Amino acid sequence: MRSVKNKGRKNLKDNRKKKNKADLTPDEKACVKGKSDKNAASDKKKYNVFQLFFKMVPSVFAAAPLVLTVDVILSIAHGVFWGVETFAQQKFFDAATAFAAGEIAIKRVIMFLCLLALANITCQILNGIANYIPTVVAEKVSGRLSIGIHQKIARLAPIDFEDTKKLDDINKAENGKNSAYWFVFLIISIFTFYVPYFAFMGWYLFHLKPILALTILLVFLPTAATQLIRTKVFTKLEDKSAPVRREYEYYESCMVSREYFKETRLLGGFTYFKNLFTDSLRLLQNLKFKATMKTNLIELGMRIVTVCGYFCILYMLFDALMKKEITVGAFAAVFNSIGMLYGIMEEVICRHIGEIAKNLGTI
Repeated sequence: MRSVKNKGRKNLKDNRKKKNKADLTPDEKACVKGKSDKNAASDKKKYNVFQLFFKMVPSVFAAAPLVLTVDVILSIAHGVFWGVETFAQQKFFDAATAFAAGEIAIKRVIMFLCLLALANITCQILNGIANYIPTVVAEKVSGRLSIGIHQKIARLAPIDFEDTKKLDDINKAENGKNSAYWFVFLIISIFTFYVPYFAFMGWYLFHLKPILALTILLVFLPTAATQLIRTKVFTKLEDKSAPVRREYEYYESCMVSREYFKETRLLGGFTYFKNLFTDSLRLLQNLKFKATMKTNLIELGMRIVTVCGYFCILYMLFDALMKKEITVGAFAAVFNSIGMLYGIMEEVICRHIGEIAKNLGTI
């Protein structure tokens, strides 16, 4: 008899539990779901640069597949032609030197001059196209990414908007949607323009004299080391800045937005919100200042190393010329292209990779 009673009580408790779960209101269910989502969010996978790139590529290319495909092809040609221009310079300078010595006719000099002019004109045309296409496509891609963000926000439960972590993620997404396209585009440009250019120049310098191929490493290593550090610094900066930025944006809306400014002034809370806004803004600026100061000091040290590398390159060129291992035309072409090498290397690392490093935390 006792076992029957205990069994009955157990069934009654189970029925009550089932009934309680079944009788949950929609808000309570959303709360339970929000808690489970919060636990899942804590285990959210963090993507590295290349994982994030491959994740974003389909969304970016879906906006304008044909235009971006053409841009990739032209970008490869653009990088190769900048290298061809250096080769054409060598041929022209060698031909001019030989003509001055009376070894060849003027027709050969004119032929190499035309080759140099053709390479330069082609580079300028491709450069103009390369700068035009991304600007045209950027807004279209940004709009498509905005649709995706809003669709994800629409799927959130109401209780999720009380979760500060999710609000921080939404804030990061809104700030990072414009950076996402340029993030993908810049990485594509690195592999379609800069890599072909440096590969061609590496082959060309190695063909002249193997040790001259070290020129690219002497240019690359100091600048690359700087940007690796910048990536970590600015990623941490964004993680710290997102909640502070959301706070000061909220305080700003309390002071001047149409929804709150009347109530704020009627209750005399303007000064209170102004002080909170000022404190949040000051904290945000301090975070940015510290990160920028740290990276600039590191960059200053690397610039000094870069200057030392520049003198090493000049010494190797001069030594090879004096030993007659390279021609005068090759010396002039490589010497003239050193500035181009440094310029492109700084562009890809300081400007492009630096921009990726700065905005990576928002994507």
